[in-house]
Amino acid sequence: MSVLYHSTASYEWKVSDSPNNKWLESKDFTLPDNIDMKFKICLKLLEPKTFFWRKAQIRVKKQASIGLGRADIIIQVDKVSSRQTMIHWGDYSDIFNFRGTFKQGVSIICEIHWYGLDDAYENDEIAFAASIQPNSMKNYLLSTELSDVMITINGDELPAHKLVLGSHSTVFSKMFNTDMKEANENCICLDRFDLDIIKQVLMFMYTGKIQTENDINVILKILSCAEMYQIKKLTTFCQYKLIQNFKEENVIEILVDTDNYDLIRLNQRALEFLVDNKANISFSKTIEQINNSKVLKNFVRNELGMRKN
Repeated sequence: MSVLYHSTASYEWKVSDSPNNKWLESKDFTLPDNIDMKFKICLKLLEPKTFFWRKAQIRVKKQASIGLGRADIIIQVDKVSSRQTMIHWGDYSDIFNFRGTFKQGVSIICEIHWYGLDDAYENDEIAFAASIQPNSMKNYLLSTELSDVMITINGDELPAHKLVLGSHSTVFSKMFNTDMKEANENCICLDRFDLDIIKQVLMFMYTGKIQTENDINVILKILSCAEMYQIKKLTTFCQYKLIQNFKEENVIEILVDTDNYDLIRLNQRALEFLVDNKANISFSKTIEQINNSKVLKNFVRNELGMRKN
């Protein structure tokens, strides 16, 4: 299994029959790269409450013999969608509750983001860390030797090398290879960030390490820089370090501060941490921050079995 493994299955089921209080099942559908991993959409229509509206329960069945796994499931009915995160998923997912007309021929769209079996997922954590290799350019860190670009941060200057910066960042690479100010003047202004943060970003580019690996506030600031300048290896590194430093008192803060980033691994591990430690996590703090994190909001809504709106 590769680092940050992620495969997506998508299936549309047009329901041809609609008996009440009986589970119907769709045909099997599979992951595009694993035909042995089979899923089914299951639907049960409840007795209509009004002439127009009725309730329905939907769940997704996974071939249980494959083993426990982890996935995000998105169900869409009549342009209304709901999402679940499944951890230790054996056979059936949790139930999605919908209200609608559910006429014969209604389409149910299911999208599954599969992250792997539990055993492989845990073993991959080792590969996740091992993928970060020290860079052989460490002797040139903050050295003027062969330096061909200067980084300015609020009046301070740091010497750097275009080859190193461009090899780590697609944004820097574009700056240096097009007719932009940075290429013409051999200077990059990074006033948005503190000097100490930029030094740690450069340290990673040249050595594969950062100086502060257990301070989540520093790591979050480094991650912000990595995301802005598309320094992908540094984003991966920060993601792993944040996971290592999850605590009951900081996991909500981390989810809020990373809400605008597409960090599949971190979100998945944070939700698992919430499930395993929910008895020790502040309910008031969670509710206070619920609208500041899409991942947290979806998690709480799905745990309570509530509608999206």
